[in-house]
Amino acid sequence: MQIAEAIAKKGFEIDRKNITIEGDTVKEVGTYTAHIKLHREVTVDIEFKVVSE
Repeated sequence: MQIAEAIAKKGFEIDRKNITIEGDTVKEVGTYTAHIKLHREVTVDIEFKVVSE
């Protein structure tokens, strides 16, 4: 959900159902890859970091 919100702040509306993350859970600090399905034949991978507060 936070990934979709961050993308929306950049001006792109992405349904959060179209965003998947390898392993399907993020429970630790680190770098992860999200797969975003833009169209049936178009998928984009973006890296994001999880940091401690």
